[in-house]
Amino acid sequence: MSSSAMQMIPLPFIREDAKIRITSDKPPLISVIDMIMSVCETNNNHAWVIFKRLSNEVTTKCSDFKFPGRGQRDTPICTLDTILIIMQHLPGAVAAKNREKTAETMRRYFAGDPTLHDEIDRNATSSDPVCRIARASMPEVAQAIPTAKRASEVTNDELYQLQLAEKRLDIDERVQALEIKKARDKVNFFVESMRILKSEDLDDISKGLLKDYIQSSLVMGTSVVYNNEDQPITVSDRVVELGQKLDYKQLQNAGIRTKDLYTSKYNEEPAKVRRNVNGRWLDVNAYKRRDIPLIDQAVESALAVGKNQRQITQFTSLSQQ
Repeated sequence: MSSSAMQMIPLPFIREDAKIRITSDKPPLISVIDMIMSVCETNNNHAWVIFKRLSNEVTTKCSDFKFPGRGQRDTPICTLDTILIIMQHLPGAVAAKNREKTAETMRRYFAGDPTLHDEIDRNATSSDPVCRIARASMPEVAQAIPTAKRASEVTNDELYQLQLAEKRLDIDERVQALEIKKARDKVNFFVESMRILKSEDLDDISKGLLKDYIQSSLVMGTSVVYNNEDQPITVSDRVVELGQKLDYKQLQNAGIRTKDLYTSKYNEEPAKVRRNVNGRWLDVNAYKRRDIPLIDQAVESALAVGKNQRQITQFTSLSQQ
C-alpha cells in the first residue's frame, strides 16, 4: 500500500514537539512507528522493537504503508482508534501520563462532569488535526447528531426520548425483580406442597390431585401462584388452590359443569392443556384466571350435589334398618 501524498501533523496531547506522518486517506491513517518514537522518546530502530513486542490484539489492526521519499520502507499504519489503544500499552513516562489522563477522562465521564460539555463543544468545531481526524472517523449518523447539548438546548422530542429510555430501564428492572419473585414463590410453593403431601391431613384423593398438579407444574413450567391472567388453569388446579376435598365423581361433575358454563358464555369450546392425571399425561380442559368464577360456581355445585347424594344415601340406609 502506498500513496503519492503525505502530511505531518502535530500531536501536542502526546508531546509538545510531537509530529507524526499521516496518509491522505479519509479518514487519515497514522504512522505507528512515528507515534511510538514520540511517546517513548526513542529512535526509529527501538520503536520497531517496541512495536514487535505488542500483542496481536493491536498489531493485527495495522497495515503496511510506504510513505513517499527516498529510502522509505513499509511501515505500520492504523486508525486513530487503534493509535489510542496502542498508547495504553507503551512504556515510558509520557505513556504513563497519557494513561492517567485517560483514566481521569473516564472518571469525569462516569461522574457526569458537566465541564466535559464545553470541551466537547470546542472539539466539535476545532481545526486541530486530531479533532478533525476523530470527527472524520465517526460514523455518518453519529456526525449528524448534535454534540454535547446542554439541558436548555435539548428539544422536546429529545427530552421525550430520554424520558422514554429511563422508563424502559425502570420497567426492565421491575420485570427482573418480578421474575426473581416468581422463582422464589415457585420454590416456596413446591416446598410447601411436598410438606403437605407427607402429612396425614389430606385424604388419598386430595393427595392425588396435589401430586398431579405438582408434576404438571414441574413439567409444563407453570404454577398458579404467579396469578398470570393468560396462564391456563384447570378445574383440578383450582380445587387445589381452594383446598377443597372432592371425590373423583364430584371432580368429574365440576369439570362438566365448568365446560357447560364456559361454552354458554363464550359460545366456544375451552382450550386444552397437557396435564398429569393419575400418572398419565392427558389433554384436559383449560381456562384463564378470568374464568375462575365459573370454575368456583361449578365446584360449589358439585359439592352441593355430592352432599345431597350423601344425605339421601344416609336416609335410605336408615329407613331400611
